[in-house]
Amino acid sequence: MNNTELKPDTFDMALGELEQIVESLERGESTLEELMRKYERGMKLHAHCQQVLGAIELRVEQLRKTTGGEVEFLPLPDAT
Repeated sequence: MNNTELKPDTFDMALGELEQIVESLERGESTLEELMRKYERGMKLHAHCQQVLGAIELRVEQLRKTTGGEVEFLPLPDAT
């Protein structure tokens, strides 16, 4: 299976792989084809991380404190 098609199992794994790609690109020790492949993979990882962060941000926005000081999770509004 092509590595560019694999989705990371966790956000931390995606971020770690993205950091490795950035370090590799900064070193500039690869061929042009390899640099392009890494860049494409990095862009996919970046999009994946943005998607995960967006979902987490939405969940955080749905949290609120009750009058008793407890935190409750509000259900997401129905999209229909």
